[in-house]
Amino acid sequence: MAGLARICDNPIAPMGNQDSHVDMEPTGMLQRWVDALIPERLLTGDSTGRLRARILVIASLALATVSALSLGIRVITTPFDLSIAVSFVDVAALAILPWLQRWTQSTRLAGVVLTITLVLSLPLIAAQNGFFPAPVLGFVNLVPVVACFFVGLRFAMVTAVVLGASVLLLGLLPGASEAQSAALHPTFTAVYALTPLTSAFLVAAYERIRQRNEAALNRRSAQLSQARAAAEEADRHKSEFLRHVSHELRTPLNAIVGYSELIGEELSALSSQGDEEVNAAISEDIGKIQGAGRLLLGLINDLLDISKIEAGALDLYFAAVDLVDLFEQVRDTVAPMAQAGGNTMVLIVDPDLGAVVTDGQRLSQILVNLCGNACKFTEGGTITLESGPHPRDPNRFQLSVRDTGVGMTPDQAARIFAPFVQVDDSMVRRRQGTGLGLMITKMLSERLGGEITVHSRPGEGSIFTVSMPREGAEISRY
Repeated sequence: MAGLARICDNPIAPMGNQDSHVDMEPTGMLQRWVDALIPERLLTGDSTGRLRARILVIASLALATVSALSLGIRVITTPFDLSIAVSFVDVAALAILPWLQRWTQSTRLAGVVLTITLVLSLPLIAAQNGFFPAPVLGFVNLVPVVACFFVGLRFAMVTAVVLGASVLLLGLLPGASEAQSAALHPTFTAVYALTPLTSAFLVAAYERIRQRNEAALNRRSAQLSQARAAAEEADRHKSEFLRHVSHELRTPLNAIVGYSELIGEELSALSSQGDEEVNAAISEDIGKIQGAGRLLLGLINDLLDISKIEAGALDLYFAAVDLVDLFEQVRDTVAPMAQAGGNTMVLIVDPDLGAVVTDGQRLSQILVNLCGNACKFTEGGTITLESGPHPRDPNRFQLSVRDTGVGMTPDQAARIFAPFVQVDDSMVRRRQGTGLGLMITKMLSERLGGEITVHSRPGEGSIFTVSMPREGAEISRY
C-alpha cells in the first residue's frame, strides 16, 4: 500500500510542461518492475494514464496472487466444485491483465476485462456457497468504483445495475446457519475491512487525477489569458501605429504639395524674366521636396520591412561580405546626418576578421539604422563603428556602434527595442520618427542568426552591440 500511495502522490508539473514527463523516473525496485510491464506509450504519455496503468498492474497482480494462494488452499482442503473452477478463471484473467494492457496500449480494455470478471465471478461464487450472504459479496460495492476508475462513469452505472440485480436474485437463497456464520466470521471481517480501504484508495487516486486535470485546465486558462492580453496589446499597438504613421506621412506629403505649388508659381515668374535668385530658390525648393520624399520613402520602407518580417516573407541572400567595404558604404550613407549634427564618424575594422558570410544588404540596413539613431541623439560628438571577434565564441563576430550622445537610463534601454518607443517623449518633436527603426534592427539581427544588446548611461552615450555568426544562416522567429 505504501508503494501505491507513493505512485499517487506525484507532484504536479510546472506550468508549460503539461504533466508530460511527471514521475518518469522510477523511485524504487517495485516501481521499476511495474513500469517494465507498462507500454512505452503510456509511460511517456500524461500522468493520468501512467497512474491508471500502474494501479492496474499492481492491483491485478496483487489480486491474482492472493486469489491463487486462496485457491491453492481450497484445492488441497476441499473437493473440487464450481467455485474452484470459477476461481481458476479469475486467477487467469487477473494475471493476464498487465499483458493485455501492454498489447492494447491502453488501460480501458484491461479495465473492462477486470470489471466483467468481477461482475460474473462474485455472484457465481456466492451462489456456489448455497446461502446468502456469502463473504465475496463484500466486494460488490467495490466493483462500480473499479469500473469508473479504469473505464468510465457510464460503464460503472451499468455495472452497478447488473450487480444490484444479481444481489437481488441471490437474496432468494437461504441465510447462513449459525455454524456457517461462525466459521466464516474471520473471512467476513477481512473482506469488509479490505473493501472500504480499497475503495478509499481508488477514490483518492481518482481525486488526484481530478486535481491534476483541474491544474492543467487552470494553466491552460492562464495561457489563454496571456494570449488574449498579448492580442489586445497588439491591437493597441496597431491603433498607436496608425496614429503615429498617419501623422508622419501627412507631414512630408503636405511639404511635397506645398513646395510643388511654389515651384509652379516660380516657374511662371521665371518664364517672364531670367533671374539667378529665382533659380537658386527653385533649387532650394527642389531639395526640400527631395528631403520630404526621402523621409516618406523611409517610412514606407519601414512598414514594408515589418510586414515582411512578421509574415515570414523577408528574402535573405547570404554571401561573403567584406566589412571594410560595408563600413565605408554605411559611412557614406550616414555622412549627411552626421554632418548636420556636427558629429564625426570613426571606422575601426579588425584586420584579422576577414570576410564573413551574411546578407550584406540587411547587415548594412542594421548598421545604418544604428548609426542614424546615434546621429539623432548626438550633437558635436563622435560616432564610432567597430568590428571585432566575439570574446567567447570563435564562430561569431561583433559589430558595435558607439556614440557620445545623451545616453539612456536602464529603464529606457530596456524599452528601446519595443515598437513606437523614443528615448524621451520630449524628444519626439525634435527628432521625428515612428520609433520603428530599432525594432526593425532587432528583428533583422535575429533573422540573421544574431542578437543585439545595448549599454548606456545618461549623459555618457550608448553602445549598441550586434553579435553575428561568421557563417550566417537564416533564423525563423516571426
